[in-house]
Amino acid sequence: MLLQPFANRAVKALIIEQQTQVRAMMQDVLRECGVTARSAANMKDGVAFLEAERFDWIIMPPTLDGPVNFMHVLGHAIRSPHWRTLRLSLLLPEYTAEVVTQAMEFGCLSWHVGPFTKETFSIQMKTLMDRMFKYGFLSDMVSAAYVRDIDASETIKEKIAEMETAIVRLHPGNIKLLMEAADSCRKLGVYDRALVLLNQARLLEEESNSIAEKTMNDVRAEMSRYGKSSDQAFTARDIIGFESVAVIDSDSSVQQLIEKNLRDAGLSDINLFSDGQAFMDWFQDHEPEMVIMEWRIPVLSGAKIMQRVAMKSDKNPPRFVVVSSSLSAADMPLLRELG
Repeated sequence: MLLQPFANRAVKALIIEQQTQVRAMMQDVLRECGVTARSAANMKDGVAFLEAERFDWIIMPPTLDGPVNFMHVLGHAIRSPHWRTLRLSLLLPEYTAEVVTQAMEFGCLSWHVGPFTKETFSIQMKTLMDRMFKYGFLSDMVSAAYVRDIDASETIKEKIAEMETAIVRLHPGNIKLLMEAADSCRKLGVYDRALVLLNQARLLEEESNSIAEKTMNDVRAEMSRYGKSSDQAFTARDIIGFESVAVIDSDSSVQQLIEKNLRDAGLSDINLFSDGQAFMDWFQDHEPEMVIMEWRIPVLSGAKIMQRVAMKSDKNPPRFVVVSSSLSAADMPLLRELG
């Protein structure tokens, strides 16, 4: 989600902090950053502010007086349509990886560790603002940068790697993000996930090919050095979002070329067909997630295949990719109509 108020320099923040001096200092720092800031000493006063005014950003510690804590507020922000654009940052008196990981998993924007002085808080706010500019004010990308700052214990490494993967899925084809996520997974020791991410980057952009190839070789060498074996449980589905593909083309050389590219991308469930009827016969008992096909194919045309697949209401419809040199402008309205 775009952090529109931050991009427009029209942010209104609420600081909830028990210590009066710290609260006042944070307000001063945020104002220097161009942020309109209010503050509350406890959750009760904070809720009163939220009921009376619209805020874009809440900054608060994990626990306060009373039963409501940071995770309660974060959960409400996720569920409530009125708070859909609200972002939360976590103030920690001391670093706790488990608390940070849980907060980031639920959609926290950033986390900051005390003791908080004007100097330290100014530095941390500058880092946050710099990251917003760097990632085009996209909240999940900014959060990903803070996920990579977590000093992970063995018990939460896989969870952090899963968060990295989830962010990659939100931005398909983003080479920079793929490389950053792969580097993070490598540092965590989640090597298989790093290799799949790097392979995606290698296939998507020619300029990234040599860098990704070299890094993949480095990761494999690292795995060998530490005696790590490959875990096939992590597949292309975790990155691409699908795994089962049908390819329909009467030209066997085209079939083989597409199959090679798909296998290089990490896909293994690939089914090849030379005509439309052969595919439809197979489709009766199978549910491909994607169909890559020539538009003009023998027996059943691409248009008829898409129509018949759409009629199978008991199945989850696959996504169609038409690869054809024979498409004309006259075909486009029908293609759009068929989805």
